[in-house]
Amino acid sequence: MRLNFKRNLGNTDRVIRLVLSLALLLLPLILPMSGGWAFLLYAIGVFSLLQAYVGY
Repeated sequence: MRLNFKRNLGNTDRVIRLVLSLALLLLPLILPMSGGWAFLLYAIGVFSLLQAYVGY
């Protein structure tokens, strides 16, 4: 079975997601915050980074 998905992210959206995901990944390293908030920012950052990379 092969799935053909059409990309639904344009280049501008991908660049914006890339920049924001890198900011979310770096924010816990710059600002002191508790483990739960840091984990949440890391999770959102990684998810956005994967979306920017794949483009779906």
